[in-house]
Amino acid sequence: SIGNASTSGSTVSIGAEVNNTSVNMNGVTEFNARAIFNRGVHEKFLTLTGATGVVAHDVQSGHVFLHTTPAANWTANFTNFSLAQEDATNIAIIINQGNTAYMPTAVQIDGVAQTIVWQGNNTPTGTDNGKNVVSFTILNDGGTYIVLGQSSSFGGV
Repeated sequence: SIGNASTSGSTVSIGAEVNNTSVNMNGVTEFNARAIFNRGVHEKFLTLTGATGVVAHDVQSGHVFLHTTPAANWTANFTNFSLAQEDATNIAIIINQGNTAYMPTAVQIDGVAQTIVWQGNNTPTGTDNGKNVVSFTILNDGGTYIVLGQSSSFGGV
């Protein structure tokens, strides 16, 4: 049973929010044309605590990570990473900093070190007692990853 379903011309409608009907898709869902979202998009995020050394970020569980109480600068290892050639993705790491700020200073993809090309050609520093958002745009260029990094600071002392 798929709830309310109807067709009109070339449009297929499934479910209705007004009737509290949800449509869940598991596995890969591929759109070969535009995807239009009329109500916004919500994405789950994962919380990681006490980062130090190499920290696994399982991208099959999401592409947004909240770090609390990092203990040192760390390497972000993006695990379960699957990106076809000529595809790109974005990953965001939000850091709730303490008295001393720490940052992801290196990136691995499934354990393989990558070169980060930082915005402005400068490795960013964190904001003590503030929040930092570090984002990575990753492209698979013919089998070679291009990792672009940037950071924004919020609050702090």
